[in-house]
Amino acid sequence: MQTFYQSLYQRDSNKVYLRIGTMRKYLPGFICLLMLALSISIYAEEAPRIDIPETIWEVGNIKLDEEAIHVFRIMNAGSEELKISQIRSSCSCLKVELSSDIIQPGRFAEIKGVFREDERLGETIKTIYIDSNDPDSPRSTIRVKAIVLGPQKPETETESPKPIKKQATQDSIVCITFFLSDG
Repeated sequence: MQTFYQSLYQRDSNKVYLRIGTMRKYLPGFICLLMLALSISIYAEEAPRIDIPETIWEVGNIKLDEEAIHVFRIMNAGSEELKISQIRSSCSCLKVELSSDIIQPGRFAEIKGVFREDERLGETIKTIYIDSNDPDSPRSTIRVKAIVLGPQKPETETESPKPIKKQATQDSIVCITFFLSDG
């Protein structure tokens, strides 16, 4: 039984000839596969593509009721117009504002994020959701991480002395001194 490659060639003494009849048999299938691969690559390049270089915003330590502001860039790396259909955050403590909902190829838009926590203390992670017409990534996300600190206690001007605790023996004399102030 001949293999595929053996059927393509014919040996005549020490010369090898390419069999045209066998090539004609496989040529239409090869052309179809080539055209399919070409059409897929053309379609992939003609779509909008969202590109967000910075997907995590590390706010760090922030006091309760304090604001932190950051600007993100959204780029269109595709060859068609990128349309942002919706942008929202996972919490009312994170306000987002988009500069433009239509981004031309090779251009960018900006998202202004304002984080202000007024209830929860400790480590928190919030999310910005971006819905677009990108066929590969219809919903993109940006994470916002912060550590919210509570209000600090005001420092007193003079620190009151700490009481000294000592266990008395049976025959001890105890002396108590009172300090009075006129104020």
